Amino acid sequence: MRKGLRAVLAGAAVVCAVALVYPPLYARYAWWQAQRAAESFAFDVARSWLDWCLKYWPQDGAVHFFYARVARRMGDHVTARKHLRWARRYGYRPERLDLEYKLLQVQGGASHFAGPVVAGLLPHFPNDEVEILEALAHGYIRDGFFPEAHHWATMWTERHPHMWQAWFVRGIVYERGLRFALAAEMYTKVLQLDPEQHDARLSLAELLTKAGRWSEAREQIEVYLQKRPHDASAWVTCARCCQALRDYDQALAILERVLQQKPDHAQALWLRGQIELDMGRPAQQALPWLEKALAADPNNMDILEMTARVVQELGRSAEAQKYLERKKAIEADRRRMEAILKELAEEVGGPAVSPARSAELCYEAGQILVRLGQDEQAYRWLASALQLRPDYEQAQKLFEEVKARLFGSGSNTVRPAP
Repeated sequence: MRKGLRAVLAGAAVVCAVALVYPPLYARYAWWQAQRAAESFAFDVARSWLDWCLKYWPQDGAVHFFYARVARRMGDHVTARKHLRWARRYGYRPERLDLEYKLLQVQGGASHFAGPVVAGLLPHFPNDEVEILEALAHGYIRDGFFPEAHHWATMWTERHPHMWQAWFVRGIVYERGLRFALAAEMYTKVLQLDPEQHDARLSLAELLTKAGRWSEAREQIEVYLQKRPHDASAWVTCARCCQALRDYDQALAILERVLQQKPDHAQALWLRGQIELDMGRPAQQALPWLEKALAADPNNMDILEMTARVVQELGRSAEAQKYLERKKAIEADRRRMEAILKELAEEVGGPAVSPARSAELCYEAGQILVRLGQDEQAYRWLASALQLRPDYEQAQKLFEEVKARLFGSGSNTVRPAP
């Protein structure tokens, strides 16, 4: 054991000595490590190594280009554009810069315009195939174009079946399209390829709860929590499994810890109130928990329904009716949202939905999400409607209102252009 530790320390000492005495050699080592990290999708690690590379090679166009690509894949498009400008200034290859700018467009809210262009470039950049397929799948998911997202995610899994990332993205497509059984299959495949992919395990656990498979869900969420013990929402999911399995003591112990850290966690408060009722305690003991939950999440149908039930038991019929009417309106919006998602997803393997119809559906989805208080999601759906139909005045008006709420009335954020 001591010999092994000495060997590790000696290796670290050699690396530090090289960094101090011969920076060019260490910069090449950092460049190699950055490439390895990016190949493994460890983009935060790759970025750290690239920071070192730029200390020694600040005018290297290839380094700036690679930094831009890593930043884009992390979702940091501002940094990506900055380094692309530096790469162009230092003479990096124009055709690759052009490709990367187009990938930025695809992932930045202009997939309807840039996606077909990038798809046409795929045969010309065989060494960038993974990056292109990844950008197309993520871009179409972001903009709510599920048939296109399904097409490119499926191609990614077919051409690179060993990559868990491809199966994970395909799972996201199925989950967003409300095809939960298929999504669960994809996440299971991810875990077969790499059991350490914790996001896939969490997604699988949540889908198992939707299917009422509580024992399996609890098993998956407990494994997840061993690796990520500070995820409050995952602990609430675990408590929900315990409650469904009638392990109330464990559920209450979990919720107590969560609410100590996050006293306004709506799902934890709701579940705490529900357990009071499950254990046969008086309605007035459950009501304070539910009122706190409703204050934290006023559009949650489960919370509204249970609060209505409790206040009805307490003889407050008018108040109960108010909650039920609110729940009914939200329920109608949710059903309509599911119908929109299904219609957009039905194009997979079926007849194509026209761009005009898709724009109407995206606009309607934006309206629903605004009513539900979900402006960030509404912003994306409305942006997608305007990609499909730039002259859509109603969508443009609502888009501007949402943009003002999100970014301020003086924001210069504009709708992504082709």
